[in-house]
Amino acid sequence: MTGSRLWRPSPFGSAQSIEINFLTGMYYFSIFTSVGFLEEFVEYSVLIEKITDNSLPDGYFYAHIPALDLTTHGFGIEGAKKAAEDLVQLWIKERQANSEPIPVESESYFSKIEINNALLSA
Repeated sequence: MTGSRLWRPSPFGSAQSIEINFLTGMYYFSIFTSVGFLEEFVEYSVLIEKITDNSLPDGYFYAHIPALDLTTHGFGIEGAKKAAEDLVQLWIKERQANSEPIPVESESYFSKIEINNALLSA
């Protein structure tokens, strides 16, 4: 088995799914959030990445939301997920307040590429 997908309820009446790829150690999260008063749910993928550049103390992770071009961070994976959910909810409220459209993620894929001698060529 290379991965696992779990579903769980989340605060604010939303839900989250988590997919863990045990081979790469990458975590992919989806956030379902209600939009407007119709309780229409929108799903956004979140990529969690460990921060290793010493810009924050050890144990912090980035949470990237590619469909919205947003990034935040938090302590631990759970902290990064919570920060991402809070950021998306606030971002949507701001867009709604300005009568701006809310982007919907159509499809999301994640892949890695390998670059030979990338560190030696600098």
